[in-house]
Amino acid sequence: MPKRIITLLLPLLLAPSLRADPGVQGGEFDSSRMAAVVQESGAISLRANYSYTFESDFDRASLGSLSLSRFNTTARVPIQLTERLRLQTGATYRRLDFDADAGLVPDQMQGLAALVGLEYLINGIPVAGLQAAPGFYFIDDIESDTFNVPTLAYAGWRFSDKFVGIVGATYSGLRDDNKVIPIGGFLWSISDDIKLNAILPVASLDFKIRDDLTVSVIGEYVGFRVHTGDDLDDSSYRDEALKYMELRAGAQVSYEFSDSASLRLSAGWAFRQEFEFEESDDSFRTDGAPFVGISVRKSF
Repeated sequence: MPKRIITLLLPLLLAPSLRADPGVQGGEFDSSRMAAVVQESGAISLRANYSYTFESDFDRASLGSLSLSRFNTTARVPIQLTERLRLQTGATYRRLDFDADAGLVPDQMQGLAALVGLEYLINGIPVAGLQAAPGFYFIDDIESDTFNVPTLAYAGWRFSDKFVGIVGATYSGLRDDNKVIPIGGFLWSISDDIKLNAILPVASLDFKIRDDLTVSVIGEYVGFRVHTGDDLDDSSYRDEALKYMELRAGAQVSYEFSDSASLRLSAGWAFRQEFEFEESDDSFRTDGAPFVGISVRKSF
């Protein structure tokens, strides 16, 4: 039976925000790279991502326009506790910089957190785990109210040689409602060279061109949640949770320089960008805009 059990490590850069909600609100979840994540989960790894969403107009004419630069970097260090238990430690920093005409939009949103996770292994493969990203999710100033502990619990099951299901749940103290949200998805190997990865918040259809080159069609939810504190000009939106979200789709090219280093390039269209002040129940969004992105990974 153990041979029929498998999970794919869900990275916290779903996390808080990586995504301040790991996995669901995070935005950095990358199911198209899940196999590589499993392979490198036993090694020290570094990853950096950057993307730029071009200018688009708000639906409220008085708010003007918006463009976005998004950056995050993550370091992970595994510690083997026993044959079956492994501790994952690390740190992550994420930053969104907004170029906007509207005073309601902050200049930036930031997240600085530690990464702590415990994995249960069978034959060296994680089959279940609990991950947390305790840290501060803020605009300008780190304050006690900006502290949050986004948490992810997950497990997986191999239904066949070609189909793996994954279930779990995320928690974030910055959510006003539904602090615990269930998540799930699957990985389907359609053929040796074509795979469908559908695990929130990313879906990708991957075409393996050769051993070191993969081309993908992607769709993803990019999310980030912070506590505003006193960092906004408009006092009516202070001391509450502010969520930014982006729905986008496009194409991605992944190149493996070696087993320990890779590069990804992506481009596409952001169909929806939205800011939501959750306690005030006020939101505003923009029209669509193109985006480009780059990601690099190195493990040791």
